[in-house]
Amino acid sequence: MHILLSVDKNYLMPLGTTMVSIMENNKNEDVIFHIANIGFDKEQKQIISDLVARYNKTIQFYDITKNIFEKLPKVHGYLSNATYTRLFLTEFLPQHIDKLIYLDCDIIVNGPLSDLWDTDIDNHPVAVVLDSYSFNVEHYNRLQYPMNHGYFNAGMMLINVDYWRKYHVMQKCLDFCVKHPERIAFEDQDIMNYVFNENKLLLPLKYNAICTVFYSKRQYPYEMWHQLEDAVKNPVIIHYTYIKPWFKESVHPLDYIFFRYLALTPWKGMPLKYFYKGWQKYKFIINSWMWRHGIKKRYSAYLELGN
Repeated sequence: MHILLSVDKNYLMPLGTTMVSIMENNKNEDVIFHIANIGFDKEQKQIISDLVARYNKTIQFYDITKNIFEKLPKVHGYLSNATYTRLFLTEFLPQHIDKLIYLDCDIIVNGPLSDLWDTDIDNHPVAVVLDSYSFNVEHYNRLQYPMNHGYFNAGMMLINVDYWRKYHVMQKCLDFCVKHPERIAFEDQDIMNYVFNENKLLLPLKYNAICTVFYSKRQYPYEMWHQLEDAVKNPVIIHYTYIKPWFKESVHPLDYIFFRYLALTPWKGMPLKYFYKGWQKYKFIINSWMWRHGIKKRYSAYLELGN
């Protein structure tokens, strides 16, 4: 089972936590990690290698240089160039790899990946999960393809690498990126949604349970509610797409699962950071004091789930 993770040097702790969650839930699988990294030093690589050795798994690092991103639109927000690395996977991965699972590093794997890995994607470039953005016409107007083709979240992809090589997927992605940068708002996720809009295989929500899956106000159409309920009760892959668990402001109902795996890493017990900056940070601090003293009730868009 080949698993690709793409990360820069600032995301070492989330990377290690994601990997531990994979290994804890797939102890009998032959897992081979492929780490496409930007700026890792020898010490950082050793920390991750030691984690993998503890579980008798295999790891390979690929040092990605920043000059490969020169023709791409500048990323925004909290995203780094690392998010674009997967577009170039056919350039740095060994030729014998014909399929892999790609995962973002704000993910916890909460169960076995064998069923996902065994999915037949011989005739598809990717198997993916619909994003809640899929039901907003604005994204289709921007990217200019039919709404009935759907819009997926690229944080988890089962990738047919042979297909990518045969049909020159990387070049198609770069061509779209260079010709239509004004259409791109969500980096390579937008690019791949356009390129794969007609030929992707859709998977159940439980294989990429993003934050909106756990909202009390349902973000998905009625015909998907059975998938939604299964994803809430039995998420195989939990994707913390908004405020991450390592921030004090997070109220995700499954944060505790993240900390369960963090406790198995060298970062156990690390202090939480603030997500907000400036006046928003101080507003949160004041609100936190009021929540603790019962002066004000904390609002959450999430379902209340028991631990």
